[in-house]
Amino acid sequence: MEKCSLFPGIISRLNWNFEDPSTFQGTDEQKKEKIKIVRDKIKSKVEQFVKDILNNT
Repeated sequence: MEKCSLFPGIISRLNWNFEDPSTFQGTDEQKKEKIKIVRDKIKSKVEQFVKDILNNT
């Protein structure tokens, strides 16, 4: 079960679905490469989020 932190006053929640690295199969090197892909996707999503926030202020 997924748990989200609660912050008073927050009126919307973001839910970004990324692959769970604990489920990756393969050699350590193959898993590492898959983890890097997820890391890069998270970075890209956060950067876009911040860019959107700054453009809307």
